[in-house]
Amino acid sequence: IYHATRSLQAKELVTFASRGKQKLYVAEHPEKLRALFDLFKSEVERALPELQRIHETQKKRPLVKVLHGKDGVAFTFNDMLHSLKRSDTYYRYTSRNAADFIERCLPKGWREKRDAKKLQRFTITDTLVEHQKKPDMNRAYKFVPEGYDLFKYHINHLIYGDKLVITDFENELEVVIESPAIAGFHRTLFKILYELL
Repeated sequence: IYHATRSLQAKELVTFASRGKQKLYVAEHPEKLRALFDLFKSEVERALPELQRIHETQKKRPLVKVLHGKDGVAFTFNDMLHSLKRSDTYYRYTSRNAADFIERCLPKGWREKRDAKKLQRFTITDTLVEHQKKPDMNRAYKFVPEGYDLFKYHINHLIYGDKLVITDFENELEVVIESPAIAGFHRTLFKILYELL
Protein backbone atom coordinates (compact mmCIF):
# COMPACT_ATOMS: atom_id res chain seq x y z
CA ILE A 1 0.00 0.00 0.00
CA TYR A 2 2.80 2.42 0.87
CA HIS A 3 4.55 1.62 -2.43
CA ALA A 4 1.34 2.37 -4.35
CA THR A 5 0.83 5.53 -2.29
CA ARG A 6 4.29 6.83 -3.25
CA SER A 7 3.47 6.23 -6.93
CA LEU A 8 0.14 8.08 -6.56
CA GLN A 9 1.94 10.97 -4.83
CA ALA A 10 4.40 11.21 -7.72
CA LYS A 11 1.40 11.55 -10.07
CA GLU A 12 -0.11 14.17 -7.72
CA LEU A 13 -3.21 12.07 -7.15
CA VAL A 14 -2.55 11.78 -3.42
CA THR A 15 -1.14 14.29 -0.94
CA PHE A 16 -0.27 13.85 2.69
CA ALA A 17 -0.14 15.95 5.78
CA SER A 18 1.74 15.25 9.00
CA ARG A 19 -0.13 15.13 12.28
CA GLY A 20 2.50 14.52 14.88
CA LYS A 21 4.14 11.18 14.04
CA GLN A 22 1.20 10.20 11.84
CA LYS A 23 0.93 10.77 8.08
CA LEU A 24 -2.55 11.42 6.73
CA TYR A 25 -3.08 10.61 3.06
CA VAL A 26 -5.75 12.48 1.13
CA ALA A 27 -6.98 11.74 -2.39
CA GLU A 28 -6.95 14.70 -4.75
CA HIS A 29 -9.96 15.71 -6.81
CA PRO A 30 -10.89 13.03 -9.42
CA GLU A 31 -10.60 15.66 -12.17
CA LYS A 32 -6.80 15.22 -11.88
CA LEU A 33 -7.31 11.74 -13.39
CA ARG A 34 -8.60 13.37 -16.58
CA ALA A 35 -5.42 15.44 -16.93
CA LEU A 36 -3.29 12.36 -16.32
CA PHE A 37 -5.29 10.38 -18.88
CA ASP A 38 -5.00 13.20 -21.45
CA LEU A 39 -1.23 13.25 -20.96
CA PHE A 40 -1.02 9.46 -21.37
CA LYS A 41 -3.24 9.61 -24.47
CA SER A 42 -1.08 12.29 -26.12
CA GLU A 43 2.09 10.25 -25.39
CA VAL A 44 0.51 7.16 -26.97
CA GLU A 45 -0.62 9.17 -30.01
CA ARG A 46 2.92 10.49 -30.41
CA ALA A 47 4.47 7.00 -30.12
CA LEU A 48 1.88 5.18 -32.26
CA PRO A 49 3.42 5.83 -35.73
CA GLU A 50 6.78 4.42 -34.59
CA LEU A 51 5.11 1.41 -32.96
CA GLN A 52 3.15 0.75 -36.17
CA ARG A 53 6.34 1.00 -38.25
CA ILE A 54 8.08 -1.53 -35.99
CA HIS A 55 5.07 -3.85 -36.18
CA GLU A 56 4.98 -3.70 -40.00
CA THR A 57 8.73 -4.30 -40.23
CA GLN A 58 8.45 -7.40 -38.05
CA LYS A 59 5.70 -8.77 -40.29
CA LYS A 60 8.15 -8.70 -43.21
CA ARG A 61 10.90 -10.47 -41.29
CA PRO A 62 11.13 -14.23 -41.59
CA LEU A 63 9.83 -16.18 -38.63
CA VAL A 64 12.13 -19.10 -37.77
CA LYS A 65 11.12 -22.04 -35.58
CA VAL A 66 13.25 -24.99 -34.53
CA LEU A 67 11.37 -28.21 -33.80
CA HIS A 68 12.72 -31.45 -32.39
CA GLY A 69 11.87 -35.10 -32.70
CA LYS A 70 8.90 -36.89 -34.16
CA ASP A 71 6.48 -34.39 -32.61
CA GLY A 72 8.17 -31.63 -34.61
CA VAL A 73 7.63 -33.53 -37.87
CA ALA A 74 4.01 -34.25 -36.92
CA PHE A 75 3.48 -30.55 -36.13
CA THR A 76 4.85 -29.54 -39.55
CA PHE A 77 2.67 -31.94 -41.51
CA ASN A 78 -0.43 -30.91 -39.55
CA ASP A 79 0.49 -27.27 -40.16
CA MET A 80 0.68 -27.98 -43.88
CA LEU A 81 -2.83 -29.46 -43.81
CA HIS A 82 -4.20 -26.39 -42.02
CA SER A 83 -2.24 -23.82 -44.03
CA LEU A 84 -3.02 -25.04 -47.54
CA LYS A 85 -6.37 -24.60 -49.21
CA ARG A 86 -8.14 -27.27 -51.24
CA SER A 87 -6.13 -28.26 -54.34
CA ASP A 88 -3.06 -26.22 -53.29
CA THR A 89 0.39 -27.57 -54.11
CA TYR A 90 3.42 -28.42 -52.03
CA TYR A 91 6.93 -29.35 -53.12
CA ARG A 92 9.33 -31.80 -51.54
CA TYR A 93 12.88 -33.08 -51.83
CA THR A 94 13.02 -36.44 -50.13
CA SER A 95 14.82 -39.76 -50.10
CA ARG A 96 13.80 -43.27 -49.25
CA ASN A 97 15.45 -42.94 -45.82
CA ALA A 98 13.73 -39.62 -45.12
CA ALA A 99 10.38 -41.02 -46.28
CA ASP A 100 10.77 -43.99 -43.93
CA PHE A 101 11.51 -41.67 -40.99
CA ILE A 102 8.64 -39.30 -41.82
CA GLU A 103 6.29 -42.27 -42.22
CA ARG A 104 6.86 -43.10 -38.54
CA CYS A 105 6.10 -39.50 -37.53
CA LEU A 106 2.99 -38.74 -39.58
CA PRO A 107 -0.12 -37.96 -37.54
CA LYS A 108 -2.84 -40.60 -37.66
CA GLY A 109 -5.15 -40.15 -40.63
CA TRP A 110 -2.90 -37.51 -42.20
CA ARG A 111 -2.91 -39.03 -45.71
CA GLU A 112 -6.69 -39.31 -45.73
CA LYS A 113 -7.04 -35.65 -44.77
CA ARG A 114 -4.46 -34.63 -47.38
CA ASP A 115 -6.29 -36.60 -50.07
CA ALA A 116 -9.67 -35.18 -49.00
CA LYS A 117 -8.23 -31.69 -49.61
CA LYS A 118 -6.88 -32.90 -52.99
CA LEU A 119 -3.47 -31.38 -52.28
CA GLN A 120 -1.17 -31.52 -55.30
CA ARG A 121 2.43 -32.54 -54.71
CA PHE A 122 5.64 -32.57 -56.66
CA THR A 123 8.58 -34.57 -55.37
CA ILE A 124 12.24 -34.91 -56.28
CA THR A 125 13.58 -38.14 -54.81
CA ASP A 126 16.10 -40.93 -55.17
CA THR A 127 13.62 -43.83 -55.20
CA LEU A 128 10.01 -44.52 -54.37
CA VAL A 129 8.93 -46.27 -51.20
CA GLU A 130 6.06 -48.77 -51.28
CA HIS A 131 3.20 -46.42 -50.36
CA GLN A 132 4.35 -43.98 -53.07
CA LYS A 133 4.17 -46.57 -55.86
CA LYS A 134 0.38 -46.62 -55.90
CA PRO A 135 -1.04 -44.49 -58.75
CA ASP A 136 -2.21 -41.06 -57.68
CA MET A 137 -3.40 -38.22 -59.93
CA ASN A 138 -2.38 -35.59 -57.35
CA ARG A 139 1.28 -36.61 -57.29
CA ALA A 140 4.25 -36.25 -59.64
CA TYR A 141 7.86 -37.46 -59.17
CA LYS A 142 11.23 -36.81 -60.72
CA PHE A 143 14.35 -38.75 -59.80
CA VAL A 144 17.87 -37.56 -59.10
CA PRO A 145 20.20 -39.26 -61.62
CA GLU A 146 22.60 -41.91 -60.37
CA GLY A 147 25.98 -40.52 -59.42
CA TYR A 148 24.51 -37.46 -57.69
CA ASP A 149 24.24 -38.42 -54.07
CA LEU A 150 21.97 -35.51 -53.15
CA PHE A 151 20.48 -37.29 -50.18
CA LYS A 152 23.67 -38.40 -48.44
CA TYR A 153 23.18 -35.41 -46.13
CA HIS A 154 19.95 -36.89 -44.70
CA ILE A 155 18.07 -33.67 -45.38
CA ASN A 156 14.46 -33.31 -46.51
CA HIS A 157 12.98 -30.05 -47.86
CA LEU A 158 9.30 -29.22 -47.83
CA ILE A 159 7.90 -26.04 -49.39
CA TYR A 160 4.27 -25.08 -48.81
CA GLY A 161 2.49 -21.75 -48.66
CA ASP A 162 4.95 -19.18 -47.28
CA LYS A 163 7.01 -21.82 -45.48
CA LEU A 164 10.23 -23.69 -46.11
CA VAL A 165 10.84 -26.66 -43.82
CA ILE A 166 14.27 -28.25 -43.65
CA THR A 167 14.35 -31.59 -41.85
CA ASP A 168 17.58 -33.18 -40.67
CA PHE A 169 16.09 -36.60 -40.09
CA GLU A 170 19.36 -38.09 -38.85
CA ASN A 171 19.26 -35.68 -35.88
CA GLU A 172 15.45 -35.45 -35.80
CA LEU A 173 15.54 -31.69 -36.14
CA GLU A 174 13.37 -29.35 -38.20
CA VAL A 175 13.88 -25.71 -39.10
CA VAL A 176 10.72 -23.94 -40.25
CA ILE A 177 11.21 -20.61 -42.02
CA GLU A 178 8.06 -18.61 -42.61
CA SER A 179 8.77 -16.01 -45.29
CA PRO A 180 7.04 -15.39 -48.63
CA ALA A 181 10.39 -14.37 -50.20
CA ILE A 182 12.38 -17.37 -48.96
CA ALA A 183 9.60 -19.87 -49.73
CA GLY A 184 9.11 -18.27 -53.17
CA PHE A 185 12.83 -18.46 -53.94
CA HIS A 186 13.04 -22.16 -52.99
CA ARG A 187 9.82 -22.95 -54.84
CA THR A 188 11.27 -21.40 -58.00
CA LEU A 189 14.55 -23.34 -57.59
CA PHE A 190 12.55 -26.54 -57.14
CA LYS A 191 10.55 -25.91 -60.31
CA ILE A 192 13.70 -25.18 -62.34
CA LEU A 193 15.37 -28.38 -61.12
CA TYR A 194 12.17 -30.36 -61.64
CA GLU A 195 11.97 -29.20 -65.27
CA LEU A 196 15.62 -30.07 -65.87
CA LEU A 197 15.35 -33.63 -64.50
